[in-house]
Amino acid sequence: MKIASIQMSVGDETKPQRIDRAEKLLDHAKGADVVILPEIWNVGYFCFDRYESEAEPIQGPTFQRMSSIAKQHGFFLHMGSFVETWNGKLYNTSLLIDPHGMPIGVYRKIHLFGYGSKESQILTRGNEVVVTETE
Repeated sequence: MKIASIQMSVGDETKPQRIDRAEKLLDHAKGADVVILPEIWNVGYFCFDRYESEAEPIQGPTFQRMSSIAKQHGFFLHMGSFVETWNGKLYNTSLLIDPHGMPIGVYRKIHLFGYGSKESQILTRGNEVVVTETE
């Protein structure tokens, strides 16, 4: 099994620019079985002032782009995490996408970071551990 982990630096890019950059990095992971993106990579973890305005539902624009890439390259894609809006609340949510582009696992972060971070002030904690079976 080949696993690729994508690392992205924190920068002043817009969300569309970060998604474009991730797409290019994912193209370099062709041939991997599983690819992992970082936490809140599409907004930038420390961009707390943008969390609410750039939050999206699970099958929003970021998922749509990442789903097509997983399908194109035929790998499982752990979509890192993104700021999800669900039931009027914000979550740090991770998705696992299968090689057909379908979401097969959803995890909302339970242990939000507090020290020196606004994550625990802005986001709602999840309440369940998630295990997803794959081939």
